[in-house]
Amino acid sequence: MPGRELADIDVLVVGPVPDFDRASGSLRFYLMLQMLARRYRITLLGWIDAGDPQSQRYVRALEEAGVAVQVVSQAGLIDGMGRIHGTSLVNVSFSTLANSIASAG
Repeated sequence: MPGRELADIDVLVVGPVPDFDRASGSLRFYLMLQMLARRYRITLLGWIDAGDPQSQRYVRALEEAGVAVQVVSQAGLIDGMGRIHGTSLVNVSFSTLANSIASAG
């Protein structure tokens, strides 16, 4: 974005809180969030498995990496998005991204 410092950009990511030690896709998502947090202010509007006592450790790991996490239920997702103001919204479709990488190689 012309005229803006990268650190001044807020990015809202919507998706599940990644349980990075359970699935490779979650690990990749977690690593992407960490990389983005090095340059931007990242907020993850995510949901967790409320019945899993380990879920909060994934939230803490993201917060330690510099990602602000707002936990919502999937049903409350629209309400949660409405509470966040002044955020540049970036939509990343992982299937589209994966297809474009696969066709380039």
